[in-house]
Amino acid sequence: MPIRCVVCGATGRMGSTVIKLIESEENFELIGAVERRDHPDLAVDVGYLLFGRNNSVCLENDLRDVVAGADVVIDFTEPDASLFHAEVCADKKVAYACGTTGFTDEQWKRFLAMASRTRTVYAPNFSVGVLVLSKLVQLAASSLSDWDVEIVEVHHGKKLDAPSGTAKKLAQVVAEARRDVGEHRLVFGREGRGSERGRAELGVHAVRGGDVFGEHTAYFLGPAERLELTHRASSREAFARGALAAAEFIVGTEAAAVYSMEHVVEAALPPLAEEIPVLAGLEPSKKERGG
Repeated sequence: MPIRCVVCGATGRMGSTVIKLIESEENFELIGAVERRDHPDLAVDVGYLLFGRNNSVCLENDLRDVVAGADVVIDFTEPDASLFHAEVCADKKVAYACGTTGFTDEQWKRFLAMASRTRTVYAPNFSVGVLVLSKLVQLAASSLSDWDVEIVEVHHGKKLDAPSGTAKKLAQVVAEARRDVGEHRLVFGREGRGSERGRAELGVHAVRGGDVFGEHTAYFLGPAERLELTHRASSREAFARGALAAAEFIVGTEAAAVYSMEHVVEAALPPLAEEIPVLAGLEPSKKERGG
């Protein structure tokens, strides 16, 4: 039986990408689509809006009207809406996958309190590649503990929050990896005289323009050399595929809690074989072995 999904933010950049991917996947089914209360296309078939053909799912303005029968709610909206969606999912005991960013500290505390009452995956970025980037940044931050670190992210000009949730997460990874060497001070841009970089600074910078899907670079700057770790998304499908992987994971999870993409990826990856076979053609010849 396919996983029955409701998508919030259905006609937005990410929501529409998720719905298009759901339509192409046999093990997922769209049963509901939600948008803001003042959306001009409420009650219109979402299939008609996105594909030019009806799929019998109309755009609604309240998650409570469509959540019945859902296995999972996938949410890419804005903080106030996600607070409401998390509460509905918690009350109805429906699994929840959320990629909304831009929460204030107070909103984030309220979100976690509600989302933890049901099975939730939260990720500021659902890309598997970004998860690996985070691991590499963690390794570099701990190995190069006396190097300066600056994080730069680039997104399209219509992105609402800055810096991105992913950039903030990478900064958090650096700070946690270096916890034993003292506190870091976040710096969001520099200007004017007297802007010399302090040793405790951790720079996080946002660039906006064009139609960039998402680019994040962590710069590690040391004496006479530097290391750059970069992830670039060439399509929003990278995030949509991760969201569906998260949805599949959380539907199969029993314990109410807030999970991360790390849990999703670890569940999806097979264990590494004890012995890795030599690739064909790379085995040393008898002459090389001295035979």
